[in-house]
Formats: sequence, structure tokens, C-alpha cells
Amino acid sequence: MGADHPFSWYHPYNNGRSWYTTGGANAADYHDPRFSAHVLGGIQYAAGISVPAPVPPQGPVYIFMSNVYSNVLLLMSNVLAFAVRVFRHFL
Repeated sequence: MGADHPFSWYHPYNNGRSWYTTGGANAADYHDPRFSAHVLGGIQYAAGISVPAPVPPQGPVYIFMSNVYSNVLLLMSNVLAFAVRVFRHFL
């Protein structure tokens, strides 16, 4: 799926609601109160008890800046990796 994928997601399905999470693979997850609250929120959404606020659409400036940030981060990581290789070569 790549580096940029959701931890959880939800959507309406037929006449109900679906909620998914990638958490819970480790038993320790269920001892974390934040994860328990996350699961409870998912159950409440699927049961129709609570509905999350809609996410506002992202404008073109946000999308542009997000792409710039991603590309600069990629460039900097490549420059750093190259510098490490050069440094190791001369040691």
C-alpha cells in the first residue's frame, strides 16, 4: 500500500456503515486506552450512535504544498543517503 495509507477508515455501505482499522494485530494494543477509545468510536459509528464530522475538501494550495513538502523530503533523504555513501567511501 505504500507509506501513505490510513490507519482506519469508514464509509456508508448499503443501508448501514462499515468501519475498518489496521490496529489490533498485537495483544498489547488492547491494553492501550487510546486504542480502546478508537475501537469504541468505530463500533459507535457502525451502530449509528455517532457520526463523525465531515472532512472539508482540500483546496489546491493545500494539495500543492503537500506535494512540495513530499518532494523536498524525498530530495533531502536522497541527498543524505548520497552523503553517507560518499563519507563511507573515504573512510
